[in-house]
Amino acid sequence: MTDATAGAQPKARSGANLVVKVFRALFGGGRWIAWGVAAALITLKVMNPPQVDILRMQVFDAYQNFSPREAGELQVMVADIDEESLRALGQWPWPRTVVGEVVERLMSAGAVVVGFDVVFAEPDRLSPPLLADQIPGLPEEERARLRSLPSNDQMFAEIIRNNRSVLGQTGGIEATSGGPRPARPALAWLNFDPRPYMLSFPSVVANLEVIERAAVGRGLFSVASEVDGLVRRIPAIARVGDDVYPALSIEMLRVATNATTLLVRADPEIGGIKDVVLQGPNYIIPTDSNGRLLPHYAKTPRERYISMLEILSPDFENPETVEAATLRLAQRVEGKLVLVGASAAGLRDIRATPLEGAIPGVEVHAQLLESILTESLLQQPPWTIGYEHLIVMAAIALMMLGMFLLGARWTLLFFFVVAGGLGGLSWYLFIEERTLLDVSFAIGASFLIYVVLTYLNYTQEAAKRKEIKGAFAQYLSPALVEQLAAEPDKLQLGGEDKSMTVFFSDVRGFTTVSELFDAKGLAHFMNLYLTPMTDIALEERAYIDKYIGDAIMAFWNAPVDVPKHADAACRTVLRMRARMKTLSEELAPMLKEAAERKAIEKGHPIPIPHLAIGMGVNTGMCMVGNMGSTQKFGYTVMGDTVNLASRLEGQSKPYHVDNIISENTVREVSDFAFLEVDLIQVKGKTEPVRIFTLVGDKPVKNSQSFQELNRFNDQLMVCYRGQDWQGARRAIDACLAYAPEYELEGLYEEYRHRIDEYEKEPPVPAGEVWNGVYVAKTK
Repeated sequence: MTDATAGAQPKARSGANLVVKVFRALFGGGRWIAWGVAAALITLKVMNPPQVDILRMQVFDAYQNFSPREAGELQVMVADIDEESLRALGQWPWPRTVVGEVVERLMSAGAVVVGFDVVFAEPDRLSPPLLADQIPGLPEEERARLRSLPSNDQMFAEIIRNNRSVLGQTGGIEATSGGPRPARPALAWLNFDPRPYMLSFPSVVANLEVIERAAVGRGLFSVASEVDGLVRRIPAIARVGDDVYPALSIEMLRVATNATTLLVRADPEIGGIKDVVLQGPNYIIPTDSNGRLLPHYAKTPRERYISMLEILSPDFENPETVEAATLRLAQRVEGKLVLVGASAAGLRDIRATPLEGAIPGVEVHAQLLESILTESLLQQPPWTIGYEHLIVMAAIALMMLGMFLLGARWTLLFFFVVAGGLGGLSWYLFIEERTLLDVSFAIGASFLIYVVLTYLNYTQEAAKRKEIKGAFAQYLSPALVEQLAAEPDKLQLGGEDKSMTVFFSDVRGFTTVSELFDAKGLAHFMNLYLTPMTDIALEERAYIDKYIGDAIMAFWNAPVDVPKHADAACRTVLRMRARMKTLSEELAPMLKEAAERKAIEKGHPIPIPHLAIGMGVNTGMCMVGNMGSTQKFGYTVMGDTVNLASRLEGQSKPYHVDNIISENTVREVSDFAFLEVDLIQVKGKTEPVRIFTLVGDKPVKNSQSFQELNRFNDQLMVCYRGQDWQGARRAIDACLAYAPEYELEGLYEEYRHRIDEYEKEPPVPAGEVWNGVYVAKTK
C-alpha cells in the first residue's frame, strides 16, 4: 500500500461519515415523519380544496371586519321594495305600469341608469287583455275594449326603451331547450377562450321577449354563496352553454360609461382570466382567474335605500307638489346608479357577507358597483398564488432548519418573529394595495411542523434518557400570503374638439424583420410584440386607435376624460422603452432561428436584426369621435396634432433616440426629465416646432448627472443656433461624457456630423441671419 493510497482511505471514510451524519440529521429520529407532513401540507396548499380555500377566505373576512371600506359619498342607490311598500301597494309583483312609473321618475330625477335586481319572466297578470279573459260575466263590448288595449308589458317595454335601463336575468338550475336565446351584449376575448374558467349555469331565466328587446342592457344578478353561505366572490361574467353573460353590475357600468364591447382578457401565464375591459372608455376591471370580483364591503348604509312609497308618492301627480317631489328625489339619485331591488324579508332575497349576517341581496350588487367605482375592489393577482406556495415552503424549511440549528426554544421565538412579519406583510398589502395574500396557511403549517419536530425531538430525547438511565442511573440528559351592445347615441357620425395627447410607435427595421418570416410566422411575431405594448398602453388608460402593421396609434382623454393625460403618455413611453429591452432579449432566439433558416434558403448569411422602438408624442386640440360614412365608421381622432405626432415618431430615427416629444406635451408635465433635441420643420408643415426627448422620470430629472447633461445640452443649442461651431463642439464633448448613461451618444454624434456639413456649406448665405430651424429631410 502506497502512502497516497493510505492517505486516501481516511478521507473517503470521512466523506462517508459526513453523508451519514447529514442523512441522520435530516431523517433520523423519526424526522421523516415531519418531511411527510410537510409534503402533505404543501400538496394540500397547491390543490386548495374548498375547505382550505374557505379557511383562507375567512382570514380575509377578518381583515374586512377590522378595516371595512369607508362608504363615503354614495354612488349607488336602491329603489327599495320594502315591507312598508308591500303593505301599501300589495304583494309583489306589482303591475308593470307601476314599475315603469318608478323608472320614469328616477330618470327624470337625474339617475344615470336604472338596473333591476328582479326578473320579469311572466306576463303581467293585471294586463287589460288578460283581465278580459279572467273576469267572469263581463259584457262583450267591455271585454273587446280591454282586449284592444296595449298590455302592461308593452307599456313597460316602451318606458325602458326611452330610459336607460338594464334588465336583470338569473341563472336557471335546469337546462332548457327551444325558444329564443336571451339577448346579450357584444363580447370578445383576448389570447384564448376563457369560457372553461367561468362560473356556469344550465340555463338563463330571462325577461319576456318584448321587454328584453326594449332594454339597452341585460345582466345576470345571480351570485354564488361559498360553502359557508357567505357571498365573497361575485362573477363578473358567467357561461350558459357556449354563451357568455355579464353580471348586472358590469352591464350597468357598460351602459353608464357608453362602452361598446366587453373584452374578457385571458392570461396564458396564469391559465385563466385576467380582467374585463369595458371597451370604448377602456375601463379595466380586474378579476380572479375564474372571472370573479371581490368587493370590499362597507357597513350597509340605510340612507342608500329609497322606499318605493316615496318614489310613488301622490306628490308626483299633483301639479302643485310635483316639482318639490322631483327635487327631493333628485337630491338622492342625480348622477348616480340606481338598483331596483327588495329588502322585504318576505321576498327571500337575503344574503350574508363577511361583514353582516343578513343584508338584502340588492346590497351585494350595490357594494360591488361602489367597490369598482372607488377602485377598492379586493384583488388576488396571479402572483399571489405562487407567492403563497413559496411562503409555505419557505416557512416549513425555516422551521426545519431552525429546529436543526437553534433548538425548540429559540425556534419558537423565531417562529413568532417570522409569523409577525408575514402577518404584517399580508395586512399591509390589504390596507395599502387591496391585495389578498394569505399567510395564515404558511403560519399554521410551519407551527404544525414545529409541533411535530418538537414532539419527535421529545420522543427521541425521552428514548435517549431511558437508554442512559438503564446504563448510568445517576446521569440525566437535558432535553417555525389575488364591451358590442351599442348605445343608440354612440352610433352616430360626428365628433368633438378636445385637448388630447396622441402617441405613435414603430418598430425600427421592421422591413428587415418581416423578410425573415412567412405571413403566419410574422403574425405570430407581431402578436408577441404588440400584446405587451398594448397592455402597457391600456394600463395607462390609453385608447388604442389602430395598429398599422408594426405601428401602434393611441390617444388619451377620449372617449372618457383622463386627468393629466400627457403624464400618462410619458409614463407609457418609459414603460415601453423598458419592456422593449426585455422583449428584445426574449425574441432574440426566435429572430436568430428565422435568420438562420432564411440564410439556408437564400444561400448567403442573413444578419440578425436588433429590435428597437421609435415613439412620438404630441399634445393639442383634436377632433375625436365616430368618423366615416353612414355605412361604416369608427371611433378615431383627427387633426394637425395627430399628424405632428406621427411625424415626430418618424424623426426619432434620424436623431438616434427612441422617442421625440413635442414642446406642447413637455409644457403639460413637470415630473419627467427632458432634453431639447432641435427646432425642426417637419414634412408637411411650414411652422417650426421645438422637439425634446424623454430621458427618464422624476428621480432622473433630479439626478446630478442629468442636470449636468441638461446644462451642457442647453449650451450646445445656444452655440449651434448662433453658428458658434467651435463652442458647439466643446458642448458636444461635454455632453458625451454623460450621454452613455442615457444612450444618447448617437444624438450628439449626429450633431457633430451636421456641424461638419454646415462648416463646409453654411445653413444660410453669408450675411443672412439663421433662425436655427432644421428642415427635416424625411417623414
